[in-house]
Amino acid sequence: DPYSEKKQNVIDFFDMYFQMQDRDLGDARDVLNMAIEETYNNSDIEKDPSTHSNKSPTISDLVDILRDMEENPQDYAEVKDPDDSQLVEDIEEHAARLVLSMSAFEEGGQYENLSKESDLDLDNEDMVYFNLSQQEGSGNLGLMMHILLSEVYEKSKETDKKVMFCIDEAHY
Repeated sequence: DPYSEKKQNVIDFFDMYFQMQDRDLGDARDVLNMAIEETYNNSDIEKDPSTHSNKSPTISDLVDILRDMEENPQDYAEVKDPDDSQLVEDIEEHAARLVLSMSAFEEGGQYENLSKESDLDLDNEDMVYFNLSQQEGSGNLGLMMHILLSEVYEKSKETDKKVMFCIDEAHY
């Protein structure tokens, strides 16, 4: 199930991001899952493999959904009892917390480059070399490697060429 794998990959990325900040997603994980699902739906990407070639959403798209969840939590809550406002309050609270936590991905933030569409183009290349030596010891290497491995894996599935991916200094 490539769709579920991709969503899990996004969750894994944010797990790593929050761990780097000594934070725990906790109950906000459910709201993040809802937001990821909504973000992919807005990009017309579903379980149906024919939709997987559609343009992928960015972290900015995800943050926009989280902002909407914070402002309009009732639109995301499937409440059977109209008097039960706890779910709406929880969505609002967790979405607000997630938006605040993701400020590093906004313009001027430490990870703003990760919130934009990737310009990685491997289609017409015979060999590509990634040098992550600037990330060594920064604490960001795991996060960068997660994104890089995911992107290279996705691109390699789209080509008819043979792909060999070598990692030097993998212990980092």
